[in-house]
Amino acid sequence: MAEPASQALDTFRRAADALEKRDWHGVAALCDPISLRVFHRQLVEQFAPRTPPPELTVSELRRHQPDMPPEVAEYQIKQMQQLHAERLSRMEDEVAGVHSVEELRALDPVEACARSLEAHDPEHQVRLFLARHRKSGHPRELGVYAMPRERLEPIGVVVEDRFAHVPYRRTSTSRAPAEGEHRERFLEPYTAEEQAWLRDAAGRHVEVATLLRQPDGSWRLCAEHGLFQGTTWFGRAEINVIAEQQPPPSEP
Repeated sequence: MAEPASQALDTFRRAADALEKRDWHGVAALCDPISLRVFHRQLVEQFAPRTPPPELTVSELRRHQPDMPPEVAEYQIKQMQQLHAERLSRMEDEVAGVHSVEELRALDPVEACARSLEAHDPEHQVRLFLARHRKSGHPRELGVYAMPRERLEPIGVVVEDRFAHVPYRRTSTSRAPAEGEHRERFLEPYTAEEQAWLRDAAGRHVEVATLLRQPDGSWRLCAEHGLFQGTTWFGRAEINVIAEQQPPPSEP
């Protein structure tokens, strides 16, 4: 019979394989069922709190800041209301294909986790950005070259009672066309010794996945916010990863 550490590591590798293939349901199906229900409940709570915060009024805001003119207080409250409405309208940023709290509540916990994983995938984020860009009537057409692919490489496992912790690193399995050029430009201001250090340190960041032993002795991932999200190279406010539409560089 396999040791607990090797069993937990096997589950992690299966999840990493599914993630590399963008098989979101395959990843979610490897998660602990109780943690999936908690994850779904917290996701709903994020957009529809059971106890909504009290609505802020102009008089309440000015009670804490007596010197604030009424017009300024009204403006600030409208801004907060607008931000809240915008957040709800952009629910798909957190749960792919979901546009209302009712739809979110109706999801099966496995489906909710799968949709959340998909929403935080760089390819999904780029598609949303491009769709909103075109919908806004922006005069410039934008596109994106091939998205870099990542693989999660485990570097060990620590078993702690019913839990197992797998530290892992992300390795790129494909490169964007200009990635090497950008990296060299970034390194230009540094000395040769500093450049060597930066190259050596690149990719050394470690993340940790936690698994839970099931009653039958198998291991499942703990579904939690941030599961396999890491720090993607695409940021919603960083348009530098989006290139103007043009023919891709020719192969050498």
